[in-house]
Amino acid sequence: MRKIITLLITLFLVCGCAPKTDSSALANGTFSGSGKGKNGDVTVSITIKDNVITEAIVTDSKETAGYNTASEVILEKIIQTNSLEVDGVSGATYTSNATFEAVRNALSAAGGSEADLVKKEVSSNNGEKETITESHQIVVVGAGGAGMIAAIEAKLNGAEVILI
Repeated sequence: MRKIITLLITLFLVCGCAPKTDSSALANGTFSGSGKGKNGDVTVSITIKDNVITEAIVTDSKETAGYNTASEVILEKIIQTNSLEVDGVSGATYTSNATFEAVRNALSAAGGSEADLVKKEVSSNNGEKETITESHQIVVVGAGGAGMIAAIEAKLNGAEVILI
């Protein structure tokens, strides 16, 4: 009995130490997915090569003109980072969410999920901060009723004004 238990424990240890196969890799190719927007479905097509999204386009959208460009902005960010961990577009929440849903569905059609993407690190300004120096005669802090009136009056009297 002791030999059988030892043999089973050894077998479990050996099987547990075997390398895992990568069964979650995304298939290469072009895949489509749709997501529910405010005025209907947003459909995107993504091209995947070696777990990297190389191209993403909106193939169909019923979103209101002006809001529909949110999908293009998001897809551009997704391609740059190769990740869905990007910000949506402010003021276009339904379109943004529909775009993310469409990309997730396209990744699912490719046999995987966003976890299978190889995330890229992107630095937009190479770590350097931009210094902006401005000079004004009057700085008004607060854009409430009084602040707006003060800024307007100062501007009407010829002052160089900034309203924060």
